[in-house]
Amino acid sequence: QRIQSDIELLAQGQRAHRNASQRLAAAGQYAAPQMLAALQDENQSRLHPYILASMVTIGQPLVAPLAEALPQLDPVPMRQVAQVLAEIGYPQALPAMKQILESPTSDPDARAAVQSAYSSL
Repeated sequence: QRIQSDIELLAQGQRAHRNASQRLAAAGQYAAPQMLAALQDENQSRLHPYILASMVTIGQPLVAPLAEALPQLDPVPMRQVAQVLAEIGYPQALPAMKQILESPTSDPDARAAVQSAYSSL
């Protein structure tokens, strides 16, 4: 419940954003499932830019859960998460990205974004 409330606070102003980001960073990898769920929920689209920025800020603790979830995501969140992983900059995400690049069923736009992130890493 606290993680979900912190995700919602990301869009509530500078101070609330800073405090929520710090608490999400302290939660580390445990915040990843709810952050991914919020990214996939179109009803929470106003939060998406804040969530993505917070993911980059949290950094390395999110690499493993994001990389694990990457192949199962829909095309739009897949592009967003691939970009986040590229901005974080840890190569542990490369095998998951390679899996998407080699899959013939991957969405072409998502594959292009993953290829860009893969090249960046």
